[in-house]
Amino acid sequence: MLRATGLPLRFVFLQGDMEVIAARMRERSGHYMPVSLLQSQFATLEDPCGEADVDVVPVGLAPAAQLERALAVL
Repeated sequence: MLRATGLPLRFVFLQGDMEVIAARMRERSGHYMPVSLLQSQFATLEDPCGEADVDVVPVGLAPAAQLERALAVL
């Protein structure tokens, strides 16, 4: 729906594997989503990698490096 607006768009996809995301979720206290739901989220994820208006930023990078990379592609 966003693409249908005709506006110039870029998407930044923070890509990480389930184990990394699960470990980070376990470190958070009071997170709204339990780790038990993560598998279903990955199962329904429509991976946008390879689409022309999508830039991939690995979650394994340090947060400052993620930001730097995202800003560089935008």
